[in-house]
Amino acid sequence: MKRERVKSVVLILLVILNFVLTTRIWLYPSIEGIFIMQRNNNKQFLYQNASYDISQLFKPDKVIINVGKQYKISVLNKSGVDQYDVLLDDCRELLRQILSNGEIAYKRKPFETLDKLRNEISLELVSNELDNSDTIANLLKLNNNVHGEIKCIDTVVFVPGSSKIYLYDKKQEKDSSVFEFQLSFAETDLERYINQIISQNSELNKTKYIFLNKYNEAISDSPDGYSFGRNVIVPIDTVTLPIMEVKKEFVSDGTVTDEIVNFFGNEASEISSSAEPGGVWRFTDREEASVKIDVNGTLEYIKFRFSGSSINVSLQDAMKISSDFVDKHMGFPSDAYVSHIDIQNQGGNIRYIIKYSYRQEGIPIITSTNTNRHTIEVEIVGSEVKRYKRTVSQISERGDSYLTVGFSEAADLIKSWNDKRPSNSKLVSIDDMYIAYYESNNALTPVWVVDITTKNPQEDKESKKEKLIIRYDKYTETGVIIDQL
Repeated sequence: MKRERVKSVVLILLVILNFVLTTRIWLYPSIEGIFIMQRNNNKQFLYQNASYDISQLFKPDKVIINVGKQYKISVLNKSGVDQYDVLLDDCRELLRQILSNGEIAYKRKPFETLDKLRNEISLELVSNELDNSDTIANLLKLNNNVHGEIKCIDTVVFVPGSSKIYLYDKKQEKDSSVFEFQLSFAETDLERYINQIISQNSELNKTKYIFLNKYNEAISDSPDGYSFGRNVIVPIDTVTLPIMEVKKEFVSDGTVTDEIVNFFGNEASEISSSAEPGGVWRFTDREEASVKIDVNGTLEYIKFRFSGSSINVSLQDAMKISSDFVDKHMGFPSDAYVSHIDIQNQGGNIRYIIKYSYRQEGIPIITSTNTNRHTIEVEIVGSEVKRYKRTVSQISERGDSYLTVGFSEAADLIKSWNDKRPSNSKLVSIDDMYIAYYESNNALTPVWVVDITTKNPQEDKESKKEKLIIRYDKYTETGVIIDQL
């Protein structure tokens, strides 16, 4: 009798185990690492034979041609400047020469040197976020920056007439924060490109730009109680840009497509799909990874089975692994660039999160759900990709155009907005102000994006970073603040 009871208990346990394992095969596990089945083959993703040039992923936030004391040219729109790509290529090559050659002598200059250079004919590259000198060197295919004393490259200024290049390191003391290098421009056409752009801009009467801090210094000693960042450059006139139509890159119905199969390296028959709440589809090979696609067209790949290697890789290797993975899995959108890198050390294990963004003809794209403009993220643990997230749109011209608000009207809107703010939260500074495309209702329309800092003037508390989105209202023919992020 006792033996029969034991048999019954064992049978029940076997039925339960069979149910659990069967469920695991078809459903994605909610906890990474549970019920991971081992594979006999050592399949790995291959990071080689790239169809992209990693140095092209280094792009400054602003490209400015200084033509004298009053007006500037901002090279923002690729379609309007034929020399945009070759200009940047020459700049990358000259910067590569400096960062790779420790024998090139330099002089250290005070911060005020930059303002003097803006009164000469010069080319200026500004990087607001991706400014670590070693990171820039890695993107330029160098192992590191040989001038170790230069920690940060916020601004690069090329002065063709003197063949001098200036690097500004904002982490240095101001009286010696500018590094002056003497380097021949003979091997590049940089000076010719700069002169061509200046000539074309004059002949076609294109929009001129000014630095807002200098403009306000000229009209007022204390403009409205808040300051302007030194790199805020704005067009004097209104700008008309085409409205762009936006489509999701991914719209899934659960079909296992070739793009999905490529993430696993399996046959399509080995990959299962399941619908989740909110219109989400999840795909898994039931062994090492899953891919999720949501209703917004965002794709997220997660690998939950690793080879077991805990060897940390260098930042240069991490960027290569990350960029190769993007290249082989849907590729880079046009005008893509590395926009930010997070490096985390967790108990000696290095985790890299490398973020990419892209522009539309040189103009940034921003949405209410993606305020930092990072549209692709790759997380590297050890030498493997743990997570890959991608929100990229397919963009095409819609056929109509849209005006932007003039900068003076935008400035008046900001002042009015600040006057209506409560007394415990006032505008301290306008850190940046630029024209961007704002994505809403399946379209990109031109707007002003204003990066600001606010603070309680009565208390010594930490300041707050915010964004204002200003768009032209064609019905009232005025500017309107449509979003605050």
